[in-house]
Amino acid sequence: MKRWVCILLLGLVQGLWVYPALAQGVNAFVDRDTVAEGETLRLVIEVSGRGPSSDPDWSLLSQDFQVLGTDKSNQVNITNGTMEAKTRWIVTLAPQKTGSLTIPALTVGDQQTQAIVIKVTEAGAASTTGATPDIFIESEVKPDTAYVQQQLTYVLRIYYAVTPHGPQLSDPKAADALVERLGDDRQYTTQRGDRRYGVIERQYAIFPQSSGTLSIESPIFSAQIPDTHQQSNSNNFFGQGGFIGPDPFNSLFQTVRPVQVRGQPFQITVKPRPSNSGGGAWLPAENLTATESWSSDPPTFRVGEPVTRTLTLKARGLTGAQLPELPLPSSADLKLYPDRSATDTQANTGVVVGQREQKIALVPTRPGTFQLPEIRIPWWDTQADAPREAIVPARKITVTGVPAPSTPAQSAPVQQQATKNAGRSRGTERGR
Repeated sequence: MKRWVCILLLGLVQGLWVYPALAQGVNAFVDRDTVAEGETLRLVIEVSGRGPSSDPDWSLLSQDFQVLGTDKSNQVNITNGTMEAKTRWIVTLAPQKTGSLTIPALTVGDQQTQAIVIKVTEAGAASTTGATPDIFIESEVKPDTAYVQQQLTYVLRIYYAVTPHGPQLSDPKAADALVERLGDDRQYTTQRGDRRYGVIERQYAIFPQSSGTLSIESPIFSAQIPDTHQQSNSNNFFGQGGFIGPDPFNSLFQTVRPVQVRGQPFQITVKPRPSNSGGGAWLPAENLTATESWSSDPPTFRVGEPVTRTLTLKARGLTGAQLPELPLPSSADLKLYPDRSATDTQANTGVVVGQREQKIALVPTRPGTFQLPEIRIPWWDTQADAPREAIVPARKITVTGVPAPSTPAQSAPVQQQATKNAGRSRGTERGR
């Protein structure tokens, strides 16, 4: 028994001696040589024999690809006393443009891989086999030109023919612009070619803050999807690896793969405020109205009794914060007590609707007939590309009752209170 153990140990030691002398070779290949824009592919590099002490320089890939992840593994197989070692890197790549792209030769230890050419088709385009992408994005911006601070509507649609896992979606970005999401996502289905797609639609409002060219950076959708491509081609890539038993890398490829899909970037021309837009606040909108309401209808005015007037600005295409404070009339016959104005913004079919509401308590100081002046709010009609005005008409009011006491009379209660305080003070002194 001891003799067989010694023979076995000797065989293992001999195998270890052979290991450094094993012939080394490097092989590189991809799981797909044709992908749609936004899809990912895997670059596999295998080294037979003792692997290098350091990883290849992945920065050489950055010219045309984004490296989404790398995975390294070492495997040793012993067959009939012969040891076979392999080092393998699996690199997930996201192409950064369409066309024919080259994965450059990479240095692995003292060897180099062969360059690999892949083809990247436009998103949504059929491949050479007639297949359509599993996931792609379509986007649009309306209108294609706008005034500074005018709302742009950015619409993003994600099409998916397979179920994405762990989806993540960034927002569009634009320098010197406000970006706000509009409402909730819409979900529906549609047919593209011979495939049925689920669709997620999301909308954003973008408000450029300066004139010139507005660059809108496209959102990025990331997820994991079933790796149907690798399932159909797994034997081509890993059936010749010489492994004993099931290949763990095949199992990895038969599960899910990452995708990273980019939306379309846009360049929008932003025009400055027109010279004939008048003074005051700049209000580019599809529509703007100014209205008034009263605490009683019709309002009744009596000397010394407050009546609340509510002025409301409402604009389609502007947020509530963009709407200005309303001017207040000044009159010696009316005392005004304004509350703090309240703003609100809501989304309505892809367009924001902003509102500013101002409540003012009016207290007449004498009877008579008075006129509240009209209120004019200049704004710019973006649909007609013309100046407009929102108007609250002038209003005549009739006040009844007796005149309010004059200023000296109004101070009588204060004087009375002072007299009482003085009396209490004298009583205290007498108590002493």
